[in-house]
Amino acid sequence: MFVKRKPEPLGAEMKNIGDALSGLMLKLEITKGKAEEVKPKYYNALNGATAATTMRLSEPWFGTQRVVTGDSWFASVRTAE
Repeated sequence: MFVKRKPEPLGAEMKNIGDALSGLMLKLEITKGKAEEVKPKYYNALNGATAATTMRLSEPWFGTQRVVTGDSWFASVRTAE
């Protein structure tokens, strides 16, 4: 990806989710450029990209009572709702 606003604009971008108790990364998603982007699971006008990514990454743990963490990218109002 090329993100002009970054100090090193060319590189890979990844979203991941981890287990707060063990410190292990549980799931990883490599971000693709807009040219390759298709409507992924959970993406719609209501959720938007951030909430949809959070839902996809945390889906295996829905209802398991596990504590999973994400960085500030995951902390949107839409995601909380």
